[in-house]
Amino acid sequence: MPLGPSESGQHHVHIWFDDNESDYIIVESDTVQITDAPAGQHTMHVSLRNANHSPAGAEATTPITIGSSGGPVPSSSAGGDGASPTSSGTDPYTY
Repeated sequence: MPLGPSESGQHHVHIWFDDNESDYIIVESDTVQITDAPAGQHTMHVSLRNANHSPAGAEATTPITIGSSGGPVPSSSAGGDGASPTSSGTDPYTY
């Protein structure tokens, strides 16, 4: 299924950590690299979404450990297209 900007009517993906579903990263391409994530043990949620952000039916959840540098620990891998969310404020879940 092709992904793209919501404005184009295409599907996209929401990624969030732990129970912070309202604080998500939007992924509009086949790959993403999250470089500014909170260190420690978390649950990462990935959800395919319709253009209007409603769930499209495909979802996954996985436990992950993020290293102190903000990236995944060596046993995890992350592909990437160079896209990098930016963090603001003191909330570790704000991208």
